[in-house]
Amino acid sequence: MSNFYDKYDYTPNYTKETIVNESHSIPSEPPYRLYLRHIPRQQDPSTVSIPGFTETTTAPSQGEFRVRYTEALGALEFHSDDAGSSITVGYNACGTVVWAESYPDGRAGINKVQEEVDKRVEREGDEMSGGLKAKSTGYEVFQVRNIYISTDDPDDALGENGDIWIKYEEG
Repeated sequence: MSNFYDKYDYTPNYTKETIVNESHSIPSEPPYRLYLRHIPRQQDPSTVSIPGFTETTTAPSQGEFRVRYTEALGALEFHSDDAGSSITVGYNACGTVVWAESYPDGRAGINKVQEEVDKRVEREGDEMSGGLKAKSTGYEVFQVRNIYISTDDPDDALGENGDIWIKYEEG
């Protein structure tokens, strides 16, 4: 399943989150462009930083990057000589672009999130089609419990604190 992160409404002159060490790989084939998780805030001086690289406002040379603040919603462009490099990016985020189908870098969009939600069991009146393993062992709250039904005595190696073991006799 995907790793989810906070999303923000776009407010160009307001920092919603300071991002530190967001990992990316510069594409190895053109276009040498990648998309940040959020839209970077355009400030002077810029807060977008990539160790070993310098920001430019023109087509980037080797070791440089250009931020497309508005027309490409935070895309970073690189020179072909930097293709395949692993980088970390720091910046002030002022919003998030949520793509419906898939992001330009191949990450699943919001439709994938909806597909995952649709696979979940409803809280009431739904039927599970597979097994469910409980995680919590608190006794004070209503919750799912792991229930073992066997003709054997309880096995400490199988169960955890809070599980229920029902022993029955055949016949």
